[in-house]
Amino acid sequence: MLPRCIAAALLALTAALSMGGAQGVSDDAAFDVVFELESATMVAGWRVESWVPADWDRAFETVVRVVGSDARVAFELRDAVVVAFEQEAGPGWRADLVAVAPGDDLTGDGVPNLLVEAYTGGAHCCFHYALLSLGDTLEVLWEGFLADAGAVVTDLAGDGRRQLMTADMGFAYAFCSFAETPAPAVVLAIEPDGVRVANLDFAEVYEREIVFGLERVLQLPADAGPDSQACALAQLYLSLLYGGRTDVAEAALERLFQGDDLQGFRDALWEIIDGSPWFVAR
Repeated sequence: MLPRCIAAALLALTAALSMGGAQGVSDDAAFDVVFELESATMVAGWRVESWVPADWDRAFETVVRVVGSDARVAFELRDAVVVAFEQEAGPGWRADLVAVAPGDDLTGDGVPNLLVEAYTGGAHCCFHYALLSLGDTLEVLWEGFLADAGAVVTDLAGDGRRQLMTADMGFAYAFCSFAETPAPAVVLAIEPDGVRVANLDFAEVYEREIVFGLERVLQLPADAGPDSQACALAQLYLSLLYGGRTDVAEAALERLFQGDDLQGFRDALWEIIDGSPWFVAR
């Protein structure tokens, strides 16, 4: 058996080499960053590594790497963390949250998975997710850009099948300020071949969203401007629509709209809805 000091030195050298240099110097010429290995976890023969900058003023420039048994980097994502913690749901989301650890079988196919979250930082933006399958070969099952919305892992039906709860941020600034922007909930089912938009499978998720939207409309102050009115009504309309209640959504829009151009408002909404990857019509 190797003495501990030699074994530790070999481990450090192997980790440094896997990062591309004695200190793990970034391969990206645009970043003169030296990285240090923060943690490494073995999952089904794969080494999941988290690297952090030596300069903590640049702490957001973390790197997640998955390294194979041949020491080759099979996957890398910058500004990233492994989603491996109990998460909190946003307002209106009714979800039984799931604690996730590297290697958890999120898809239900018996193969370990890894869920990685990247965040660019900045005023609002941006979250990017990658779902990996760590079988005999590494497979990226899904990559999703969720803009300003993060995601939480949940089990809505309590049956062991996992979902991601997030929100559609495509309406940001469309009708009002970012703080008032409507952001309808989105349910993404995690499946063996990737992720599927499953809003209509979980219509009950939207019950609280609908109540919140209706209260927002009914509690508008008398001096609320047209932008605030538009976004409050859009919140209610979108919650009904994403939850599959199209007829009720249209009825609410016609009854509660207070502007001069109902059709123009509806058209503006649908221009965004039609381009959204997170809406599924019934």
